[in-house]
Amino acid sequence: MFAVSLFFSRDRVDQKRVAVAFPVKGDRSAAFVLVVAILLSASPAVAQLGTGTLIGKVVDASTKKPMVDVVVTATSPALQGEQTVVTDKSGSFRIPVLPPGDYTLRYEADTFRPYARSGIQLRATVTLRVDAELLPETLRAEEVTVVATPGPWPGAYPV
Repeated sequence: MFAVSLFFSRDRVDQKRVAVAFPVKGDRSAAFVLVVAILLSASPAVAQLGTGTLIGKVVDASTKKPMVDVVVTATSPALQGEQTVVTDKSGSFRIPVLPPGDYTLRYEADTFRPYARSGIQLRATVTLRVDAELLPETLRAEEVTVVATPGPWPGAYPV
């Protein structure tokens, strides 16, 4: 008979320590299978506890009215790829089930300047509100060249 001990230390997202010790009768392969089974069954529960949510509202900076169909994209080194959502009719968005970490939110809408906000620190089990105001793109004047030729009207040319 020998004892198998499992010790889990505190991780980045402040999960509690777990220590398990129990005697096992039989050979070491049975103990190994038991340890692997315990580790595999515990991982989904830990993953569900360690997520946060980003919410917010996007408004037009000039009118202060909510903006519909703004594309909001969250990126982070803690996130594989990126999460993208679109604002609803009240200008609100929600990005759930995000791992803790440092995030950047990018806001994009037609006829508005894109806006990015970085340094957003999301912790586990936290819902964080990040509102934004988008500026309309300014009208750009095109250059127009006017070419005139003298006409045949009286007095057009000094005599």
